[in-house]
Amino acid sequence: MRRRRWPEALLLALGLLGAPQARADVERTPEIERLRVMGGAAVGRGEFPSMISVQRRGATAGSTRAHLCGGTTIAPHWVLTAAHCVVDIENGHRTDVPAAALVVAEGREDHRQLRPDLVRLIEVERILVHERYDTVMARLPSGVPSLIAAPHDIALLQLREPSARPRQLLAGGGDRATLEAPGRAATVIGFGQVIHGGPASETLLRGSIPVVPIEQCRAHRRALVPDIERLIGPSQLCAGFRGGTTDSCEGDSGGPLFVQAPAGRVAQIGVVSLGPPCRAPVAGYGTYTSVAALAAWIRERVPDADFTTTVGASAQVPDQRHPPQPCGGAMADSPALPREFCNAGQTESGIPPGLVGQVSIDIREGNRLQVGKPASFRVVSSVDGVLFVFARDPAGQLVQLFPNRRMAGFQAGQASPVIAPGQIVILPGPADGFRAVVRPPLGEAVVIAAVLPRSEASDRLARRHLDLAPIPDADGFLREVAVLASAARSLAPEALPTRLAIGFRRFTVVSAP
Repeated sequence: MRRRRWPEALLLALGLLGAPQARADVERTPEIERLRVMGGAAVGRGEFPSMISVQRRGATAGSTRAHLCGGTTIAPHWVLTAAHCVVDIENGHRTDVPAAALVVAEGREDHRQLRPDLVRLIEVERILVHERYDTVMARLPSGVPSLIAAPHDIALLQLREPSARPRQLLAGGGDRATLEAPGRAATVIGFGQVIHGGPASETLLRGSIPVVPIEQCRAHRRALVPDIERLIGPSQLCAGFRGGTTDSCEGDSGGPLFVQAPAGRVAQIGVVSLGPPCRAPVAGYGTYTSVAALAAWIRERVPDADFTTTVGASAQVPDQRHPPQPCGGAMADSPALPREFCNAGQTESGIPPGLVGQVSIDIREGNRLQVGKPASFRVVSSVDGVLFVFARDPAGQLVQLFPNRRMAGFQAGQASPVIAPGQIVILPGPADGFRAVVRPPLGEAVVIAAVLPRSEASDRLARRHLDLAPIPDADGFLREVAVLASAARSLAPEALPTRLAIGFRRFTVVSAP
């Protein structure tokens, strides 16, 4: 399965597409060496770690698997992808791909590659397709009906075993106007073709594209389909360039479209759905399923999914009158963090994910932690630097989880507060001399991670509170971390993609049943 595309017969009939190039010629072209996700670049270690590959089993035992689509891990047992990856509707007849025919491939050590020795396979137990998923057909000049639209193109895959990838932050309904604002810089990633008609990529690739106003997208396609409102509806969004120089392509279906969210986090706003053939003269704006528009549907089926806002908030259609707020969205529902700390991680909406540092935090037990039960955290960063990890409880008390004196090797001088790109830090680690046990009070809490450039000042600050005890003047200490982060930003802004990352994850402390 691949990203659905406009039928070439329709484009040929309208004089908008030349004759397709032979596959052998495409594979020999030097463009293959230059193009990345239709004009992007290779993904770095630790970037977008929730990305997975949805693959179809071979017809016989031991036969080769085939990459179908992309997807993202949104909870330990759940993957978000596109409905058309698992459902075919042709000439009014619907065929569902059986769950037993699919596996999810996730990187054991490096999520960027699909090499067999680096991949862990997880069987799919159940497939949930949006009840309103449908296809819109148009009759070509030849009289043949063809697919041109797929509203509510979204599906969930339930896994037999938990994924080891961190869950992806999703755009909440209340943030749609901000995160899908026209002109906002976005990033699309995938293992799909790097040129229309060419081979799929062996490594994970990314491309930077702008979010496009719905009306502009409709106007561009009105020449193809008069009833364009049926083509791009309220459950969708558009992104890309009119010339299609950077775009998702066949094989990228089901994969994510990201933007920078408040406080430096990366949120998924879209699922790759369909578009014209990549790099065709009519190519350009791709159509994506809006995650924010369908956030309530996702949360109802995956309660542990993580959103930027409360899902019940109104999913307003985006416009250009809602500038991003430094501590808005999910920050409003978390224990208060100093504004200086939020601002230190804030990124301008014109900078796409992948060009700034990212740090992802996942809570293995989910977003609701019971008092008296252990908790464990996984942190992965796309940048190299000094790592800080804090937990702040509902009463505002702040404890530094990393580094601490009980870490394995600390007394021998072997433990280091430094994290490398792509490295996964597990807290507590299997050899660490402490357990993280959830304690009262009940309510909303947050775990925070910051990766600062290596320096004597960063190292000294990381070693100031090593006793797993509440930090006096917690806000003051977080402001000190923010000052170092801001200094790194002002001294070497061009180095930010490799030097600075701040992130957090909310959770709720609940009583034992």
